[in-house]
Amino acid sequence: MERFKINTQIKLIISVILIQFVITVSSAQVVIVVNIDNPINDITVLELKRMYMGDKTYFPNGERVLLAQHEDLLDTFNNNILGLTKLQFKKHWMSLIFSGKNSIAPKMFNNVKKLNDFVLDNKGAIAILNFADVDKSYKIITIDGYKPGNTNYPFK
Repeated sequence: MERFKINTQIKLIISVILIQFVITVSSAQVVIVVNIDNPINDITVLELKRMYMGDKTYFPNGERVLLAQHEDLLDTFNNNILGLTKLQFKKHWMSLIFSGKNSIAPKMFNNVKKLNDFVLDNKGAIAILNFADVDKSYKIITIDGYKPGNTNYPFK
């Protein structure tokens, strides 16, 4: 009987740990979102990289790409997708802007509510968010056909 209690307690402890792990992973998951009226549902890593490097400035439907990032996610995105440090990314955009190239620098936000409002107000907005900050006002797009949480999704 005592062995049964110990096994039950161990199973309960393991279950709690697993639930906490799943909650932590899903809340830390980085996702790409667009305005709900944007027809795009999937993007390739290459297209995303080209957008955030200023090389692709329009969506296929002709809508101007308006980039947005939460400052807390710069390192995650830059390391996983662009292969740049935060400083290299900023220098790259400074050189694009001063060269007169037809690119609009990413808008940086340190407030999730303001970033959310930007995406809601701009049909061409594309943003990097934590999954936990996503609501039904805009849509999460897949990357190379993979949804967040899939083992092949580029953000870990």
